[in-house]
Amino acid sequence: MSRRIIRRCRRASITNGLGELEHGTVFAQRFAGLLDTISISLNASNAERYLALTRSKFGIGSYEAMLTFAEHCKPYIPHVVLTVVEKVENEEEIARCRKICAERGLDPARAHIRGQLRAHCFQITVIP
Repeated sequence: MSRRIIRRCRRASITNGLGELEHGTVFAQRFAGLLDTISISLNASNAERYLALTRSKFGIGSYEAMLTFAEHCKPYIPHVVLTVVEKVENEEEIARCRKICAERGLDPARAHIRGQLRAHCFQITVIP
């Protein structure tokens, strides 16, 4: 996505949050002043469940890398949104996901039911 397009829409598309892992560099600071929201697929409350759901080519370390990317984004993007698909996970798993966010200083704010926000299933909104 070009810098010009990002400026015009002021919103990032949904990401798996593994770009920093894939490219071997921290780049969240590049979004400063360009994005007002980024949505990252949390998917699960632990690395094993995350890997089972995503089948990431980066293996078990993908989960921690995704959470680290969310933390890196927090100082530069006003709204960091972590998502969980409500139809895949039960209430207990969603509660565990919220707890993970709180433990990392990513404050879960509200839940949304599938389909309310476009086609995405927003469960946890993180507002730094």
